[in-house]
Amino acid sequence: MARFKTKFTGVYYRETTTNDKPDKTYYITYKSNQNKMQELKIGKFSEGIREQYCNLKRNEIITKIRLGEEVHVKHRQKDKIFIKDIAEEYFNTRAESDSKNKDISSYKKHLLSYFENMDLNTIDKKDIQLFKKIKLETPLAPKTVNNILALLGVNGGVKFGRNS
Repeated sequence: MARFKTKFTGVYYRETTTNDKPDKTYYITYKSNQNKMQELKIGKFSEGIREQYCNLKRNEIITKIRLGEEVHVKHRQKDKIFIKDIAEEYFNTRAESDSKNKDISSYKKHLLSYFENMDLNTIDKKDIQLFKKIKLETPLAPKTVNNILALLGVNGGVKFGRNS
């Protein structure tokens, strides 16, 4: 299905049929906080949606992103996932051992304090690199930092992270 430009930047429509009559479904595009292109369906011409309205909605979303406010869109794709939820599930599946206790201690001391309020869906490479840089500036040995990152699911192995 082809997407057609309108005279407004980031506002598009697709030709559809509603009740056997030609119709247009309007979409807007914008870059999210993670610098990824997002496409959001606004509505149909037959529902009263017009290009100007779509442009206003797009400008509102872009302004909120620029000001650091949370954008509430109609169709949220993912619920927020926090590290404590994933960690709890992960540690409950592991057998009791000294290594499990060491991992729990590392998790609480290093990972939880840094990633506690971050949505795991939004954590990107820059966040991990900053975390690693901060940990390497402490008196921790590089091997310890690598073990912490391995527990997070970085450096190959996935313990608890977005991929589990």
